[in-house]
Amino acid sequence: MADSKGKNLGLYTAVAAAVVIGIGAIYFLNSDDKVPTPAPMPVPAPAQIIEQPTPEPEPVEEPQVNNQAQLPKAPQPAEIPQAQPAPKPAKPELPELNESDTLVKADIERAYQRPYIEALFNRDDLIRKFVVFVDNAAQGALTQQHSPVVSPETGIKVQAVDNNEFILDPASYKRYNSYVAMFTLLNTETLIDYFQKFLPLIHQAYEEIGYEGENFEQSLIDAIDLALATPLVEGEIRLVAPSAMYKFADPELESLRPIQKLLIRMGPENQLKVQAALEKVRKELVK
Repeated sequence: MADSKGKNLGLYTAVAAAVVIGIGAIYFLNSDDKVPTPAPMPVPAPAQIIEQPTPEPEPVEEPQVNNQAQLPKAPQPAEIPQAQPAPKPAKPELPELNESDTLVKADIERAYQRPYIEALFNRDDLIRKFVVFVDNAAQGALTQQHSPVVSPETGIKVQAVDNNEFILDPASYKRYNSYVAMFTLLNTETLIDYFQKFLPLIHQAYEEIGYEGENFEQSLIDAIDLALATPLVEGEIRLVAPSAMYKFADPELESLRPIQKLLIRMGPENQLKVQAALEKVRKELVK
């Protein structure tokens, strides 16, 4: 499809052609409509009247037709208007970082319009907690104290087996469904739009924790890369309980970073959904 500039050029070319054709047609019609030269008067016989000189007809000046003055002049190339790009909308004015929770929560409500998802978010210092969470995740760590979302209301379920081993009950995967929906309901473009909107405040919060002048986007990419490198466990997951906390019985799984262990505890279906969404976000961040 031609752009607007091409359409305008084609329009002016057609108009110019029509004007040239019109001028030629008017000139052709007027050339057959000249004033005729009068015929000479009859000469009387010499015997009857004295011969008089034949009067010469007075010259008739043909009218000059200024066709170009009567018709609109075709625009010259310099006169053809050029299409101007539409101005970009002004960026919204952001509040101070300490007062940003109201705007962030309003955007969350507007984006999701699902109370059960809105209830998953913490109610204060959302931008700061997001920044600290990403910074920790980039290093493989998790701290619930600085998470932008609340913890699941129910604990994990296990099935006891021999030798003080347990199997992670697949029913436990469901407690993460709302969190996965929170992350996958919004398309990638919307997520990036919100990220770009609050980026100045995100950078400010990042500097507050000691990263002055450094790139937060790289920390976010590092955290995503760790999550994408998490292996998929589709069979049963065995646990041990040497203390009050369950651990993976498989040493390779237990050696993974906390952010990766969290993905495995979500179950393979939820893990694949989160990883697919993260991969799309990563592609946009590295453009």
